[in-house]
Amino acid sequence: MKKAGFWMKVMVSSLSLATVGAILFLILFGPSVVPKVLADKRCTVAAAAGTYGFVASGNIAGVGPVATTGLLTADRAGNLVVNATSSMNGATSTVTLTGTLTVNSDCSLTASFSDSSTIAGVIVDGGREVDFIETFPGALAFTGVAKRIKESAD
Repeated sequence: MKKAGFWMKVMVSSLSLATVGAILFLILFGPSVVPKVLADKRCTVAAAAGTYGFVASGNIAGVGPVATTGLLTADRAGNLVVNATSSMNGATSTVTLTGTLTVNSDCSLTASFSDSSTIAGVIVDGGREVDFIETFPGALAFTGVAKRIKESAD
């Protein structure tokens, strides 16, 4: 009986030591050994779907300052519709554009529009905001912020 008690203590001690060792290993080396999935579930085309109010400003080469505001609607397939009012060097105009959206797992995004302009941006604030820069080849560059008004209904 004494031998069984001795081996029981050895086994319990070994198990305790192994458990402590495993915990220390994970604390010290876990982040480099166990891969983490960093993709944000809010950083997909489908999750970005909804209606956004936006404001942007910048310059058009040879024309002058530009300010624009409007609504951008994105569906879950990445299709975009923009209705905007702009003031270019004091002259006001309205425009409706269509486009396509691509969203990366790191929350960066790109969009291309029917007037050949493009947007590069990033989804921030838990998906409630997009900070962006819009460019038009050789002429236009302005920055803006789009804030989500409502989620997509589809």
